[in-house]
Amino acid sequence: MFWLNGIARKRGLRQFNVLPKQSGIAWIMAMSLLVSLVVYMMTLTSDILEDILSFKLEVIMQFPYILSSISLIILFILFILKDMEKIWYWLISIVMIAVISMSGHVWSQQVPLWSIIIRTIHLIGLTLWLGSLVYLICYAIKVKINQLTSVRRMLLKVNIIAVIMLVFTGILMAIDETNTLTLWNNVSAWSIYLVIKIAGIIAMMLLGFYQTMRALRQRQQVHRFALMTELLIGMILIFAGIMMSQINIPS
Repeated sequence: MFWLNGIARKRGLRQFNVLPKQSGIAWIMAMSLLVSLVVYMMTLTSDILEDILSFKLEVIMQFPYILSSISLIILFILFILKDMEKIWYWLISIVMIAVISMSGHVWSQQVPLWSIIIRTIHLIGLTLWLGSLVYLICYAIKVKINQLTSVRRMLLKVNIIAVIMLVFTGILMAIDETNTLTLWNNVSAWSIYLVIKIAGIIAMMLLGFYQTMRALRQRQQVHRFALMTELLIGMILIFAGIMMSQINIPS
């Protein structure tokens, strides 16, 4: 949403400053991360948990999810600092995405740096797509008919870029993590989540095409049901991606 506000500002369109102005939302996100981190640590064995709570770095380094969660909590706090330069918020948001890309199986790949790069680009594409959905939801609450054309053009360009990034990096990520024969010869939870992601992206593309080319262009209004459906699918894709990063990859 922060990125979409930046794009809208350059085009002279309406802005919906949720972050960093609405610091309560950032605190809720940080607390949610903290709760998920506690739940995750409760699944660990007592000896490993004791080593982590004793701040043994050699043990903590074996759990990227813990490092990423702690880093994200700190970054959320830094993101809501008041009266900082615009570049500060842009850098913090980019670092957040990079930190998320460093969790999961990335460190077990042959070239971790390459894995981090393609995952970061993939997450940027997802951020742009979901950000455009949230922007359109906020916009739908108080529609200005005279700006619908400009908004449609902006969202169309953003979504095209997001789709290219998601599809291209998604293929690269699948190649990076496993091979096609292994993936389909050994059907597992990971491959099922992959199918869910592929189907979800296709569904979001169709709904996005309908929203921008028919609802916004021909009817001059936001189709709220299609919009909420697309956002729900986006949430499912995020969940599927998180699960894929935490379970074993077919080998």
